[in-house]
Amino acid sequence: MRDEGVGVRAAERLRLAVPPGVEVVEASTLGPATLPEVEGATHLLILDAVDAGRPPGTVIQVEPSALGSRGTSLSAHDFVVADLLVMLEHVGRPPRRTLVLGVQPAVVGPGTELSAEVERALPGLVRTALSVLGTWG
Repeated sequence: MRDEGVGVRAAERLRLAVPPGVEVVEASTLGPATLPEVEGATHLLILDAVDAGRPPGTVIQVEPSALGSRGTSLSAHDFVVADLLVMLEHVGRPPRRTLVLGVQPAVVGPGTELSAEVERALPGLVRTALSVLGTWG
C-alpha cells in the first residue's frame, strides 16, 4: 500500500545500525501474531505511516496516550497499536516505554514504491529512531 510500507523500509535500514541489545522486529501489521515477538520488551518503538493531517513526509512522534485522541489518527493502525498495548498489559509484560514514530503518508493505495515525499523522509525517520534508542539506553 505504497507509503504504508515506510515502517518496513525503516526496519530494513535500522537493522544495520541499531546498538547491541536492540532487536528489530519487522511486522507488516500489528496484532495478536506480533505479541510473542514483542512480549518482554522493556521498550517498544513502533515505526509506521501516521496520518496526522500534516504535510506529506513529516516525521511524527505519537505517545501511546494520544492514540485515538482527537486530532491524531493512525489510520487503521490506531486501534491495532492500542490493542497490542492492551494485550501486553493482559499478559503482564507491558513495556516500560512505548513510542510511535511515523511519517505522514502522501499516497496510500496499491503499489510497492514509496512516494517521493516519504522516500525523502525515510533517512530522517531512521535518524530519529536511532536518537530515541540512544536516549533509552
